[in-house]
Amino acid sequence: MTEIELKFQVPDAARAAVARAVAQGRSGQTRLQAVYFDTADRRLAAAGVAVRLRLEGARWVQTAKAGDPHAMQRHEHNADVAAPADGAPPALDLARHDGTPAGALVQRARDGAPLVPLYRTDILRTHRLVHAGAGSLEYALDVGEITSGERRLAVHELEIELVDGAPIALLDAAACWVRRHGLWLDTRSKAERGDRLSRGLAQGVPVPATAWPNAADARTVTAALLAHLLPNLSEVAAGGATDGHFAAVRDALDRAVAALSRL
Repeated sequence: MTEIELKFQVPDAARAAVARAVAQGRSGQTRLQAVYFDTADRRLAAAGVAVRLRLEGARWVQTAKAGDPHAMQRHEHNADVAAPADGAPPALDLARHDGTPAGALVQRARDGAPLVPLYRTDILRTHRLVHAGAGSLEYALDVGEITSGERRLAVHELEIELVDGAPIALLDAAACWVRRHGLWLDTRSKAERGDRLSRGLAQGVPVPATAWPNAADARTVTAALLAHLLPNLSEVAAGGATDGHFAAVRDALDRAVAALSRL
């Protein structure tokens, strides 16, 4: 399936208010404990794909995810997994994703190399389904941590996912939450942050610009600009940006002004 969602980091001062807002009405809570896998040389991370085994309450699910060129949409395939009778975690089996776009991208990225566990997440998710005018949305407030050995990284973020309907429902809701609570958009996935944690890195490498054809239409240009701008802005907003991230943001904005003036 294709997943359409936006993820936002929640500032310290807004956490209590956001928690109350998500927990209104018929909300629920689920503990999510996951193990993420990659090759020893991080081929999946380099390709923007991820594989995990996750215990969702009492249910085991294996997931393959792969990113699209923009921040809203991702390929995702979930497979229910039977837990062994002895109570041990189930074994990873990539054949569970055969015949799916996400599974094909995982196999291409790993190129035959074995996958090993690199980091874990332990999240308490508060979730609520909301019916908006143009569609249905799920709000999911994730609070917990990512761990790799002795390293730990706190997680406190709100995901808004389009369950059905038009994407404008997601954008309208996101704009409302940003205005009300000062949330900021984050294009970095848990898998991306977990990979950095496992390597002992404080921030990601600045994302460079990509070229587009001279005759590119507005959709192509906009997608390329967002793919350049948003990851670097995420690092700036997180407070750990380097001079390279600031330079990439300036470059992306300059290119946006020049490109859009020609369309």
